[in-house]
Amino acid sequence: MLSKWSTSLAAAGAIVAFTVPSIAGPAFSSRAQEQNASQLAASDQTLESPFPYYFPQLGSGDAANSGQFPMPLCHGFKLEEATIDQLQNAMDKGTLSSVKIVMCYLQRIYQTDAYLRAIMEVNPDFLQIAEALDRERAQGYVRGKLHGVPFIVKDNIASKDKMETTAGSWALLGSVVPRDSHVVSRLRGEGAVLMGHATLSEWADMRSNYYSEGYSARGGQCRSPYNLTVNPGGSSSGSGAAVAANLITFSLGTETDGSVINPAERNALVGIKPTVGLTSRAGVIPESHNQDSVGCLARTVRDATYCLDGIYGQDPRDNYTLVQKAPADGFAQYLATKKALKGAVFGLPWLSFWQYASANQQQQLLEVVNLIKSAGATIINGTELPNHVTIVSPDGWNWDYGTTRGYPNESEYTYIKADFYNDIKAYLADLGNTDMKSLEDIVKFNNESGEEGGLPNLHPAFQSGQDGFDASLASKGIMDETYWQALNFCHKSTREDGIDAALHHNGKNLTALLVPPDVAQSIQIAAQAGYPVVTLPAGVNPDTGMPFGLALMGTAWSESTLIRYASAIEDLQLTRKTKYKRTSPKYFGYREKNLPLRIQLWLKSHVRLPSMPVSESGNKLTEIMAHNLKEQRSAGHHPVIPAVDHTPQFSAARCHHAFRMNCPRTSNQERAKWRTECREKLASHIHSRLGLAILPTEVKLITKPEDLYQWSILTPGKAALFSKQLSKHSTGAYIDLCNGVGVHFQAVLAEGAADYEQEKRLVTTSTAFNTLEKSRERPPRDITTFQLSANEWRERYNAELVIREALEIEMMGIKGENAELLAGIKALREEEATRIQELEKAREVLLITSRILQERALKASEDSQKITHAATSLKLGSNPCIISAVFSGRGIRTDTKECGRPPPPRPGGKPALVTLFGERAPSSLGHQGAGKMLGNVWTYDINSANWSKVAAKGRGPINIPSPYCSPAQHLGSVPSTADARSAQSSPLVATDKESLELREGRLSDADATKIGIFEPRGIASPLSKVMSNCSLDLTRRFKLVTSFNTTTGPKRSDFSININTRHRNYHYTRRSRTYLAVLHARDISYRALQWLFDKLLEDGDTLVGVRVVDQQASTECDTETWKRIQETAARKLVSGLQMLNIGDIALCVSVEFSAGLIHSVIQHVIRIYEPTMLVVETHDQDLDDDGGLCAGSIPKYCLQYSPIPVTIVLAGMGQDGKQG
Repeated sequence: MLSKWSTSLAAAGAIVAFTVPSIAGPAFSSRAQEQNASQLAASDQTLESPFPYYFPQLGSGDAANSGQFPMPLCHGFKLEEATIDQLQNAMDKGTLSSVKIVMCYLQRIYQTDAYLRAIMEVNPDFLQIAEALDRERAQGYVRGKLHGVPFIVKDNIASKDKMETTAGSWALLGSVVPRDSHVVSRLRGEGAVLMGHATLSEWADMRSNYYSEGYSARGGQCRSPYNLTVNPGGSSSGSGAAVAANLITFSLGTETDGSVINPAERNALVGIKPTVGLTSRAGVIPESHNQDSVGCLARTVRDATYCLDGIYGQDPRDNYTLVQKAPADGFAQYLATKKALKGAVFGLPWLSFWQYASANQQQQLLEVVNLIKSAGATIINGTELPNHVTIVSPDGWNWDYGTTRGYPNESEYTYIKADFYNDIKAYLADLGNTDMKSLEDIVKFNNESGEEGGLPNLHPAFQSGQDGFDASLASKGIMDETYWQALNFCHKSTREDGIDAALHHNGKNLTALLVPPDVAQSIQIAAQAGYPVVTLPAGVNPDTGMPFGLALMGTAWSESTLIRYASAIEDLQLTRKTKYKRTSPKYFGYREKNLPLRIQLWLKSHVRLPSMPVSESGNKLTEIMAHNLKEQRSAGHHPVIPAVDHTPQFSAARCHHAFRMNCPRTSNQERAKWRTECREKLASHIHSRLGLAILPTEVKLITKPEDLYQWSILTPGKAALFSKQLSKHSTGAYIDLCNGVGVHFQAVLAEGAADYEQEKRLVTTSTAFNTLEKSRERPPRDITTFQLSANEWRERYNAELVIREALEIEMMGIKGENAELLAGIKALREEEATRIQELEKAREVLLITSRILQERALKASEDSQKITHAATSLKLGSNPCIISAVFSGRGIRTDTKECGRPPPPRPGGKPALVTLFGERAPSSLGHQGAGKMLGNVWTYDINSANWSKVAAKGRGPINIPSPYCSPAQHLGSVPSTADARSAQSSPLVATDKESLELREGRLSDADATKIGIFEPRGIASPLSKVMSNCSLDLTRRFKLVTSFNTTTGPKRSDFSININTRHRNYHYTRRSRTYLAVLHARDISYRALQWLFDKLLEDGDTLVGVRVVDQQASTECDTETWKRIQETAARKLVSGLQMLNIGDIALCVSVEFSAGLIHSVIQHVIRIYEPTMLVVETHDQDLDDDGGLCAGSIPKYCLQYSPIPVTIVLAGMGQDGKQG
């Protein structure tokens, strides 16, 4: 697999025949080191003395089949078990470089991967990538904690490079992915080096239900470095084995149900499986969008957290990530020491999960729990999931447990198999260079390919063929009522009625739940909920050498809490020198042939211990196999080939995700024992109460009319025990039956039982019950008399029983009424709470309104004082003043100045304020010379409080907005063509007929038609009504930043203006989002903008408004004049958007003002900004008679062709939008 690298590495200047640096340590003598170093002669490059560097030395006795693969020093640096911080320190000092690190890891891959098969493919470009990152570091540019650090990804995570992404199947070989997966792209941006792809269980365990974990047709059988003969954990098998064996620093895996946590804890690693939606699944070969998640595997909590910081974040291609709740500065800030454990409260859900762990695991894990308690934490036992009896399988991992119980509408597998059918079709549609376009194509390929094992019993690694694919194919991806019932049940039962309820134990909020992840049911419940889990190394199975972990389980988006306390526990493990922590691999069974585990375990005894000699004779193997099959049959099992730990300590708790096989367990033997005891106890109860001799093997829970006895339920809650026969029950149910007989239920005589003739001699021993009697004797005459008396008592008893049952029914009715009353009280309380919340919101609105009104009053007072002062100045005879009012786009500014000239003209014979000039196209520099000055002159009638335009002699009034207009005028109107012409210098004359009516800043129909904007006369937009009463200048809170103007071309089609403004408190964060609003030319989509500001926009967000103008309009004016008109309109549009920011949100406001086709402009803007959401408002012309969207309308186009989520805001609906 790696031999092809010799040529490419030699061409790159790398040393192909690896040099062996010295290793310091007590295990190796300096003389041996010198001998090894001297053996690599430049002439022949042969290694004469391979020990102790490359091959484990063959031991004797118990150690005959195990031994470590020592890892050489990397240029004097101990790379084995090195952390990311240590690597960064070494690279900063110059001890190492990224190139040196990746080459040393490549040597390690050559050394061990022939045994482990953890690496699917090595990146051909890893050396060039490392060299480029080293150059960046040399120039003083370090991207972050992962700069120059190598990693690998599971082979179902796409990378747009020279490597294949196939999920381990030959079916996708040669296919071309459209882009990097989002997580790979983020890690590349952080400076990490993608070293290669890791092996996995083919198709992430979706294809088969009985298979060999870690096997894929393309990658072969992956094996754990701790024990190469047992299940390595999966389905991210290579991701776990590679990090554990020090082939790489950290890795990415994927999880639908246990596939990150399971390989992590079985390889003594830290595994972080995040909340579904924290990491993007875009570019990941899917299984179920409801549960898929990308997680991290590393040797320490800190390294795994660095990895998580590198991959989490929002992604428009995965809408689940758009609602994530994550810290802006990453999770590394929450890393803590053992001191953080003081005051923490952890729960142990013992009956829910812990009881299914083996005794050895319980003993070791409780030692770690006691260690946590000694650090100041509080441990509460019995923090159970309220419905654990229903949702937790007592027989190990089972993702179709609902169907096993008879309820497919409560099964996880019901919706996952439908999700896979739909999700894999969507993924394949984006691939190039492949004829695999649907699940049907993949199934056909597997059936026609012998290496893929499409049919049962055809391939040793896939005993059941591809029954997982077949089940998904049968569903056809139909999301029917059963689908939604199953999804809702699994979410509710594992979330609010499951983990969340356990975390709120008896009114006390817990920090986290501590669970044994080797009990696969625990991580299965978290997977169904979509909740996060962090696992830590905690112990080792003494019989197999396989590690297991202790996991922290929390509610949604609680990664910061889990990371904080996981790092504290890890610090406690390392500082207390406990043995319950990460251990080094021992490579037990490294000499075994690398076959699928199913083959290995068929050839060996299930009860074989590690100390058993390898060289057993054929007769010995036959004897062991026969003994093993005998034990399985005695426990009530059919002989199958288990792909699990072949030790007598194997239990149901260790049947993990992706085992999915009917493997013999000691828990089944325990179940058989309780079943026998239960039958005997029930038979004894029937005999002692009714005098009926029933064989234990013939005891029934569901009786028939011909049976002599029935069951009377005394406690309604125990009725579920009698919903199925004894043989179908679990161990817990048998225990309940044994404890509840005679207390919660009892046997009663059935109709016709009075005719039953009792035996002359009643047997009571279990031995007698197990003996079939072939004949019965008639009772003596004196016993017959007694029997008649007994019948009379039975009749009385039956009458009493009828009365009791009637009372029970009445009591149940009363309880139902009480439940209804309680529900009514609860509803009233909720209604009251909602009303209080509404009142609080109304109070906040009133406070904000009050502050706005106060600011308006203050502004009005200031304006009044200025005008009064100006009017007084006009009446001065000896020393008159000229009042100059300057319109700068920010309001009116008056400057009083002594001039010593004759009084100014009084238009119409009335006292007035006179402007000497106006300003057009104001800039953020105000009146510091940046504006374009006009020759326009205005007067303000003090008596009537009206502005009038004073035109040059011989001209009429020019239709242009008044110097001081409401914010709505900036939005709703565009200046006429006359605004572009400067007035000539001439005596000022004005008449009342020439006064300009403001009309809230609106244009005449003629002027509006000239510039391509139509706004009906007399109809004021909602925005104009709101803003016309606002005296606050909210635009002052924004500053102009880099903008673009491409109106210099000779054609109107070249017209494009981009104006960018930022709030003075704007700060970009990782949670910042961009929203794109399509602005209508008539009322700028006021409803849509109002909904955006009220519902979505937050500090750090960006609002981009796009308006498309008709380049064919306004034919009466020349092109240059038309463009200047549009420039003014664009600036007013920005001001209007800023004025909507009543809540003073620190955001960036941008406007794209462009000519062209609206469809192409929208797509172009989406490509530039890559917004999170597109918001469009409907108008009358967009809706048909039935209220639907018309074909060809802009909202309809956006819904059909937008590559991003679209929200349609229906005009007239208020502040609530309807999401498309």
